[in-house]
Amino acid sequence: MKLTVITAVRNGAATLAQLIDSVAGQAHRQVELVVQDGGSTDGTLELLESRAAQLAHRESAPDSGIYQAWNRALAHARGDWVVFLGADDCLLAPDVLERVAGELRTLPDSSRLAPDRDQVS
Repeated sequence: MKLTVITAVRNGAATLAQLIDSVAGQAHRQVELVVQDGGSTDGTLELLESRAAQLAHRESAPDSGIYQAWNRALAHARGDWVVFLGADDCLLAPDVLERVAGELRTLPDSSRLAPDRDQVS
């Protein structure tokens, strides 16, 4: 089961590395991280560039807020399930997504997102 972690960020250079490290360090290996930046000016773009190998997709463009950023990022999600995390959040243990995936596997297939994913509103 592939999980997509989506993060919207604007000027999050101080905390974003911790989030990226926490996703990259997960025991569950079928994880992709999609980052949508809202036009940062604080070094976030340089951080994303230096961590490009750990990201499935990154993009920077002005937006009207977190919902527009999430919707832009959602178009690049390839996982069976999507997790939204803030740029100043992190996963507290390396087995968090493995435990989440284990619980999600117990749900009926009809509860998964359709390929034409709904937008966040």
